[in-house]
Amino acid sequence: DSAPTTDPRTHYIAAIVPFLMAASVFGLAQLPRRHRVPAAGFVLMLCLGLSLLVGQLLAVPGIKALGYQSELSTAHIDALRGAVAVVPDEEPVSTTNRVGAHVSARRYVYSVPFLGRAEWVIIDTSDALLAKTGSTILEWDPVGLEAFRERIQRSSSWRKAFDRDGVLVFRKSSRA
Repeated sequence: DSAPTTDPRTHYIAAIVPFLMAASVFGLAQLPRRHRVPAAGFVLMLCLGLSLLVGQLLAVPGIKALGYQSELSTAHIDALRGAVAVVPDEEPVSTTNRVGAHVSARRYVYSVPFLGRAEWVIIDTSDALLAKTGSTILEWDPVGLEAFRERIQRSSSWRKAFDRDGVLVFRKSSRA
C-alpha cells in the first residue's frame, strides 16, 4: 500500500535480498559452464549500474539527499530546533514526523494528528506525513495536516507558543 515498501532504495525490501541472490546463483548455474563467468559479470555490472542510478551510493550531503531527507533551509532547521527547545523535556507531545526523533526520548510522544496525553503540539507545516488510524505507515496528507493545524489553532484548549518559518508549537491551555 505504500511506495517505500517496494522502492529499492529503502530497507523494506531487505527481506527479499537473500532470495534474489539465491535465484541469481541458481540461474547462473543453469547456464553452460562457458557462459557462466560472462553472465555473472553482466549481472554484477547491471547491479552496479542500477545501484548508481537509483541507489544511495551517490548520496552526498549538500549534493543529493539520502532517502526521505529533504533539502531544508538553514532558517527552517533553526525553526525546528527552536520549536523543540520550547517544549520542556518531560512533557507529553504530539508532533509531525520530521521533529519526532528529536522529542522521542520522553515517555509520551504522539504522531500528529493524534493528541493522546499531549500537553504540547509541534507542527512542521512542510511535513505532511501523518499517522492514520489502524495503520503503521505514515501517509502524505497535506489536506489532513492543514485541517489538524486549523483545528488546534481555533481551539480554546490550545494556545500558540511558537511560530517561525512554518513551524508551530501549541501548548495546552490551563483552562482546558
